[in-house]
Amino acid sequence: MTALRHSGVYVDDMERMIGFYIGTFNMEIASRATEKGEYIETVLDGPEGTELDVCKMTFPGGGMVELIHANIGEDKNLSRNNLYDKGMHHIAITVDSADETYDRLSEAGCACLSEPTLNSDSSAKVFFARDPEGNFLELVELMRD
Repeated sequence: MTALRHSGVYVDDMERMIGFYIGTFNMEIASRATEKGEYIETVLDGPEGTELDVCKMTFPGGGMVELIHANIGEDKNLSRNNLYDKGMHHIAITVDSADETYDRLSEAGCACLSEPTLNSDSSAKVFFARDPEGNFLELVELMRD
């Protein structure tokens, strides 16, 4: 292994989520494409006709999130996992100011699980929130000496 390439997040409203991640985290669209056909059906073990709208977005300091909207196989009634459940469940994002990010997310109507809090060794100020579709975000401000 050489590096983590990206984290993929399935979304219902692609345009809303692109706007959220650009507006909140100053991300940029690296690429956007429709993926369909035999390759996608094979690698996803999906039904014939599976079609994905895929938007790869990059953070100014590096790192990538891949937003994915699928037109087949979606279960709109899937429950969101608890933060402590097993499996993939959050994206950690380094921010310049946890307090300012908390205020921006709160103003945008995002649920914040707590206010920014110093970790046990005071090396970071951290809080968790949910994006507009309920995906967990861990926001981390690294404390400087």
